[in-house]
Amino acid sequence: MTVTLDMPEPLAQQLQARWGAEALSRRILEAFAVEGYRQEFLTRHQVGELLGLSLWETEAFLKAHDAL
Repeated sequence: MTVTLDMPEPLAQQLQARWGAEALSRRILEAFAVEGYRQEFLTRHQVGELLGLSLWETEAFLKAHDAL
């Protein structure tokens, strides 16, 4: 599934200048995954699937984002 996010153009340009267009999409996806895990509507397995991470990479990702 593809999800589209609308945001003010100046903000989009600011974020793209800082992270790049591809990194911006990835950071938004990661933020969704972390928040979904914190709110217990995503499991660790689902976070890993969403982000394309192995079990150990998922554990490291969640730990790095203070979600464990």
